[in-house]
Amino acid sequence: MACEGRPVLALTTSTRRGGVALAHGGELLFARSTQVGASHSTSLTRTVEEALGHAGLGLADLGAIVCDVGPGSFTGVRIGLSTARAWGWALGIPVVGAESLETLATAAARGLAEEGVVATAIGCRRGEVYLRVDRVSGGRIDATPFEARVLEDAAIEDLLAELARAAPALVLCGEGFGPLRSAADGLASRLPCTRVTRTSEAGDLPDPATLLGVGLSHPREAVPLYLAPSEAERKADLAARVSL
Repeated sequence: MACEGRPVLALTTSTRRGGVALAHGGELLFARSTQVGASHSTSLTRTVEEALGHAGLGLADLGAIVCDVGPGSFTGVRIGLSTARAWGWALGIPVVGAESLETLATAAARGLAEEGVVATAIGCRRGEVYLRVDRVSGGRIDATPFEARVLEDAAIEDLLAELARAAPALVLCGEGFGPLRSAADGLASRLPCTRVTRTSEAGDLPDPATLLGVGLSHPREAVPLYLAPSEAERKADLAARVSL
């Protein structure tokens, strides 16, 4: 992505933890994650101002913006993308997307020295998660046999057991695995030759610095990655069905 050697800003708003990172010339100048309340809108702008102030820069100095496109919170993704697009349009700079689950997988892969499988999950709605599965080698993603999609909780253990059957290690990453504590125990008993681990709580939500790197190395179009209908869409569909 061409940004003429100027600073790059990254925004993540797809989960309950928002984050901002700023880098220039391969050097990370600022990275911060914050827990948010009802909305990302206030904390996002405040953290961006803090990042630019810390580096002695202004918005006009930016060369590009990387933004989290999800999957995750519909509202959070919209806030992040609308903010990034508005700044990109006003400044005349490119805005690219980065996937939240790829960001989690990239961070988790760094801690896996041997070959293995990394499964990442973010909560979708009751009984469902957004799930992605990557094969990892040498601390990096090697292949993605299961692209991001919505999956019912009940189907996760069988799917992961099949994908990780011959893998020496399986890492479960993401807050979507939080309510599924039994999945790790179940997989460990079904895959005796595989080391099954969970990442720490800190690694369960997208890190803005990692997101920045993912956006620069594997840029996506800056449009929301909606894998499931929003609450408003589900209500509209229900209303339409009732009226038939």
